[in-house]
Amino acid sequence: MSRSAGESGAGPLSTRTRVAVATLALALAGAAGGGRALRAETSGPPVSSFELSRSVSQTLLHLQEIWLQWISAFNQEDRHTAATQVAELRTAVRRLGFSRLPELSLGATVRAISAARQGDLKRAEWALEDAEALDPGRPETAFGSALVAWEGKHYLRAASMQLVGYARLLTFAAVEGLVLEDLILAALAVALLAGGLFVVVQLATKGSRLYFAIGSHLSMLPTAACHALTIALLVWPLLLPTGLVWALLYWSVLLWGFGSISERLVTILLWVLLGAAPLAIAQQHQRIAEQLAPPARALEALSEGRLYGALFTDLGVLPAMLPNSITVRQMLGDLHRLLGQWDEARIYYGQVVEKEPNNVDALIDLGAYHFLR
Repeated sequence: MSRSAGESGAGPLSTRTRVAVATLALALAGAAGGGRALRAETSGPPVSSFELSRSVSQTLLHLQEIWLQWISAFNQEDRHTAATQVAELRTAVRRLGFSRLPELSLGATVRAISAARQGDLKRAEWALEDAEALDPGRPETAFGSALVAWEGKHYLRAASMQLVGYARLLTFAAVEGLVLEDLILAALAVALLAGGLFVVVQLATKGSRLYFAIGSHLSMLPTAACHALTIALLVWPLLLPTGLVWALLYWSVLLWGFGSISERLVTILLWVLLGAAPLAIAQQHQRIAEQLAPPARALEALSEGRLYGALFTDLGVLPAMLPNSITVRQMLGDLHRLLGQWDEARIYYGQVVEKEPNNVDALIDLGAYHFLR
């Protein structure tokens, strides 16, 4: 009981909430075959909203006011006031149970780049410091530092910060899955390109034999007509949409009788790869759509303690997408509890206990609610 009571209203996201977020992410990725989970957002039950209490809404408005004061201090080149506002922003967001403000960090980075291009490198540097404080380890901040260093003609620092940005990008949870998908797509493209070059090399080395083999079947025609028809038979696929792809496939079929056993095995692998490529790309599009869906983005931000403008709206979609998930109910109850909204948390915990009477965590939190009241 004391654990839940002590967590009310502030503090980082609990370990239990992080586990719930991971569970929900897996559920979203596989819900109804993947694609139907996204369609449920528009064709399923009415989308619910995440209700915020007056105190939480006032804290969010207070965050906006502090940010406007930071912008004013930035425009007035008042470093001391700007640093004070950043400290206040971090304190206010921790009261909500979060630790990072990604959108404000991006805003500070943009203003730093703008100041650097105007020749005000000193102001750009401290704006980047504030951006880093608002969301530590963000790739955009490192890339912004590289641009500011480039504007200041510090080319070695610009190159090093560019490398730091790419290193952060590879380990940044929000885009880590997308980077992996990019690598898969690049590997597929390289394999297809290598296959195309293989067919071109085969055509260059054996094209004359293929040409005369086709011409031998047209020997009854006049010489000029025979050559013209042979060339037409070889190049006609180039006239089709995506003609180069069809031409390479067509040439690989024509060259089949001129290849060795190993070359034929490579050709078969290329045919299989070419046939599987559209299916692989379609599945990749589905995975990327799932990763970029608002609820999935909100769950990722929640696990990282990031508070962005549409977070609570995106979280409000979860009950409609996974209406029968007890994990959704308990996670939303945890979030309400962390925000200090105990009355709303009690409703969700009550729904959890109704379905799972022996859920220890929900029972403890219900006990904490009654203790506080």
